[in-house]
Amino acid sequence: MADQIKTVTDKEQFPMLFKNFFKDKKVHLKTSSGGLLIQFLGYHGDNVAFRIPGVKNVPENVLIFTRHDKTTIYTSLKTLDQDVDTFTFLPLKFQIISVFRNENRNLVEVGENGKNVILITNLISDSDVKSALSIHSKKVDKIREIVLFDLQKQFEKINIVFLDQIKNDTRLKFFSEGNKQIAIYDLNVEPDEKNITQYNHYINEIYSKDVQLTRLNQYVSEVTAPIVCRNFIIYGYLQLNNMTPMREGHLAVAKRFAIVINELMKKHEMFLINKSKFLVSDISKSGIGIVFKDKSLIRLFREESIVSFESIFPTQKKVIMSARVKNINFSNNGMIKVGCKIEGMDDTSQRNFDEYIDKIESK
Repeated sequence: MADQIKTVTDKEQFPMLFKNFFKDKKVHLKTSSGGLLIQFLGYHGDNVAFRIPGVKNVPENVLIFTRHDKTTIYTSLKTLDQDVDTFTFLPLKFQIISVFRNENRNLVEVGENGKNVILITNLISDSDVKSALSIHSKKVDKIREIVLFDLQKQFEKINIVFLDQIKNDTRLKFFSEGNKQIAIYDLNVEPDEKNITQYNHYINEIYSKDVQLTRLNQYVSEVTAPIVCRNFIIYGYLQLNNMTPMREGHLAVAKRFAIVINELMKKHEMFLINKSKFLVSDISKSGIGIVFKDKSLIRLFREESIVSFESIFPTQKKVIMSARVKNINFSNNGMIKVGCKIEGMDDTSQRNFDEYIDKIESK
């Protein structure tokens, strides 16, 4: 999380910022695939020049960034001119973002015969899942029909929503923030103190923005459970509403059928796991660095996407975890490095992970 964000639009400060943070530093052009390493050539007058090898043209507006310790400096630029691989831009503003990290990453040092190597494999990302849902829409519709048939006798309103259907969905956002369920058994009954926070959030952020519910104004209860792939990637939810109050047993039904939906997805081989092996360059209790050379694999990683994978540690113990992609950088030697923030893992994986981290930190 960013500790501080400072925006600079005063052009008199631009020469100092370019000199202190961009001259003789590693500078990157932000692209949809990550950060492309480029070269700062200089700032003169009101314009700045960069060498961008291997690129024929750039958009009208670009974002270029560099990192210094725990600070990332972004500059927004307007494209003016191009001479082969040299581009001239008009700087518009800077954003200086200071980020606090709780601990340093431990470099993974490879011993003889690769004994200390950490590999990750069997990777899948939320973008893979979203693409699969769109590509195999007929299979998705068939699964939806099966579940609707089983539930329609118990519930008056059934809604099965997937990641590819809608943007900025309030329920998906609620689950992505770590919440496990929605359980509003009776809107007309004041909730107890333990449930008041979720009740108020539901009323203000979910119910009030659900046009179908507010327009009809007849449903008094809702139980909703997330649909999850590999225990970590939330790609939809099962929403059940009634015009009469519900109980905990109804929530159990929602959770059970959310699992059924994911099992049907697996049965129909909806989501393909990537078997490629990636090398871990550094690791800590909250983050992990992944490096590889094959540019075709960059499609598996998008900034702010969630990835789930297996890690094989030198102890031969397996860890299954999820992580959020925070940055992607390209180096001069052709290596691609992906920096990730660890989001979660199951209990067994957590024990294996902590055991390894504690061991290398005690050295």
